[in-house]
Amino acid sequence: MSRTPFSSKLSLERSLARIVGACTLLLATGALVASCSVKLGELPARCSSSGDKAAAECPEGYECIHDVCARPGTPIPITLTSLQYLRPFDLRLVPQSNGVLAVWQIYRYDIQLHDFAGARISADGNASREMLLVTKYPANANYLEPYFDVLGTSDTELLMTMGAAPADTAPEARLTQYAVHLPPVGGEAKDATFEGQWERRMRTIGYGAVSQPRLTHAQSGVMMSYFESLVTPTDTVGGLASFELTDSGTVVSPPACNDSSCCQANDCYQTRAGEPVAVSVFDAFSRDSSVWWIIDDTRPSFVRQTLGTKSTFVGSPLPRLAVPVDATADTLYYLVPSARAGTGLPDDPVTGPALLESVTIDSMGKVGAAKSIGQLPGVRDTPRPAWVSRSGKPSLLVTPGTDIAAPQISVYAVDTSNGSATKVASIERYSTIPLAAIRAVTVNGKLYVVWLDASNDAATVRAAVIREP
Repeated sequence: MSRTPFSSKLSLERSLARIVGACTLLLATGALVASCSVKLGELPARCSSSGDKAAAECPEGYECIHDVCARPGTPIPITLTSLQYLRPFDLRLVPQSNGVLAVWQIYRYDIQLHDFAGARISADGNASREMLLVTKYPANANYLEPYFDVLGTSDTELLMTMGAAPADTAPEARLTQYAVHLPPVGGEAKDATFEGQWERRMRTIGYGAVSQPRLTHAQSGVMMSYFESLVTPTDTVGGLASFELTDSGTVVSPPACNDSSCCQANDCYQTRAGEPVAVSVFDAFSRDSSVWWIIDDTRPSFVRQTLGTKSTFVGSPLPRLAVPVDATADTLYYLVPSARAGTGLPDDPVTGPALLESVTIDSMGKVGAAKSIGQLPGVRDTPRPAWVSRSGKPSLLVTPGTDIAAPQISVYAVDTSNGSATKVASIERYSTIPLAAIRAVTVNGKLYVVWLDASNDAATVRAAVIREP
């Protein structure tokens, strides 16, 4: 299976030359030439976008878009990076003033020092040079960690949080906070610089119980959470540790506790008793004075934190494999994906429609029953669909649908009041390599979609930019 979407067309220029030559010969001999009318496809040849006029020449009616001859305006995907391996949740997308920053992890288990890299994507669909953001983060080769999350505080400033297994002989997991300083737009020839702000050893039931941290903007500033695993005299439980951070990553009013014997966060909330506790904080939605933390992706639950002088918390489980997509101050919306068929594995076929549902917390803090809003087109849980909330407009659902190797990524406009979904755009992948992850965001009237093509021997991060539907 080809790793590049256009490799089957690499020699097409020679074929076109042979056709033109044959037609010229027929003309010279006076033969009929009706059969020499050349019908070109949508992508007839490779070209060069480097500025070399001769190399950039395309047949009439086509232009050179990202090194491919295509009809004007065709959203040709770009390749950001190709790696030997990349986990789906280690692909991030950060909105900026006039574009986005895509971020990923580079695994270096052979030397046990991992790097984190990124590239800017501009509104015209071009990508910057790959930049190193944080380098040589210690990672134990016996574990899959580190997990990470990243949050932009400006076009040149990022917060990056790592959750990782120990790199020494102590059993406690590590939670490390970095401030990353990006070069200005146009200055990507230089890598970023970074500095460690703090590191804590977190409460854990033992080696391997590591959480993925999550960062979000909130009414009070920047919030970050991490899921600890705890042992009580009667049970093994999980606890959400919620930190309030400055834009530089330092902890606001840190508690007196500064070791793993107690809660080192601004707030801690015990939850998930009797369930698997070695899970991650998978997502977050900040609305007014509420932050909804989404715990786990396979057996998801939520914790709503209401911010104040002392935060209050309400938690509840969600349906298995549910994908939370949006929230208001008191209501969480989530998608129940199409049912897995076969043996029920993540890459097995799926069948049936997806469902849009919601759950509301009343003024007394009581969680109500699930409310069915409507049916959606078929949607896989793997890759997890992307959802873009928009003020005053329908939300956007970005998904390959039911086919993990779909040649197109579909974009639907969804009305969360009734679940009605209308297909408003599609993005040609020019590939049938299985999709492992999709990210999407809108900035200044453009929809940026970044995805991960993952085969047995390679993981390729690709992107396309289209007009916001």
